[in-house]
Amino acid sequence: MKKTSLLLALLLFALALLPVSAGADSKGVCGPALKWTLDNNGLLRITGKGKMDNGAFYLRTDIRNVIIDEGVTTIGDYAFMDCGNIETVILPASLTSIGSQAFKNCSSLADFAIPDKVTWIGSEAFYGCVSLVNVVIPEGVTDIWKHTFFRCISLESVSVPEGVTSVGIEAFGQCGFLTEIFLPDSLNKIEMSAFSGCASLETVVIPNKNTTIDYYVFTDCSDTLTVYCPAGSRAQQYAQGEGIRTAALSAAPQPKIPDQE
Repeated sequence: MKKTSLLLALLLFALALLPVSAGADSKGVCGPALKWTLDNNGLLRITGKGKMDNGAFYLRTDIRNVIIDEGVTTIGDYAFMDCGNIETVILPASLTSIGSQAFKNCSSLADFAIPDKVTWIGSEAFYGCVSLVNVVIPEGVTDIWKHTFFRCISLESVSVPEGVTSVGIEAFGQCGFLTEIFLPDSLNKIEMSAFSGCASLETVVIPNKNTTIDYYVFTDCSDTLTVYCPAGSRAQQYAQGEGIRTAALSAAPQPKIPDQE
């Protein structure tokens, strides 16, 4: 996390310690046992336990920052879709799933951390989050569904953990600032156009010799793209057939460590 992100996280953590104001501008319910309040500054706070409703805050442009308290377990489908002014989100450790299109087109969302207990991130969850820079996918996630990070044009780094078995259609399509991707040995399949339009993508590491790769996966990527993979692997055969250079897995660079200052 960069220094500015750390300062922002500390500020929002301090806000999280404040009691919910009884005089908040607006309030309501967003799940069977969840309540919300929104203050004059656009700070949304969600309290309670359990699941969040689908579409709970769809198209709310008056929300700028979000704090979801401990006890909330899910974010509903399209819960914050088209909330274009949300800049930061603090998610609780109790969270286990993020619904399809949950943050779709949250174009100002730049800083958040996905909790370790999350095992499900739905399709198009972060589609069009054009300000998003860094993503760490939790270890319990097994599938990256179609369009999950499509058109996250500012995305610079993403950590894909061991245990992920598939990368869906255009999951990272048009992530134009993404320069490298290290895929896990557990990966079985990369689906069509998964990394298409990643114009800066220069390094892809595919350690599993049996990982299958669909059509157009690396279309419109960097001319200097190199796929690091085992000799005789399906990835090597695919890359060579597409005119993409390959290199031995042992020669792969190490992942960059995010700035912790």
